[in-house]
Amino acid sequence: MAGDLPPNSSDEESSDDESDIQRPMPQMKTRQQLIEEREMAEQMAKLKLVKERREQQRLDRIKAEGWDRFAPLTGDNYPPGTTKPSLMGKQVGGAHDFWLAHPVTPS
Repeated sequence: MAGDLPPNSSDEESSDDESDIQRPMPQMKTRQQLIEEREMAEQMAKLKLVKERREQQRLDRIKAEGWDRFAPLTGDNYPPGTTKPSLMGKQVGGAHDFWLAHPVTPS
């Protein structure tokens, strides 16, 4: 209507100021929360070191043995000196399945 103030008038701004005052302040972190965050960061750093060590062990094992005995058998991951495993029709689950299919007979 004629004579009405636009919606962003100074009358409404004062009510916005009141709502700002009524908003709760963000809570400060407690000492326990800070300790838990620090412990979590330390645990994550240890986990990173463990993952790096295990990856290095895996690479060393592959270098020494020629294959990764803990990984599933694939077309390029199988014991050296054996025939390439047939993966047709069956998901090979790892070295255990390979040795069941290729038993070692005493000489």
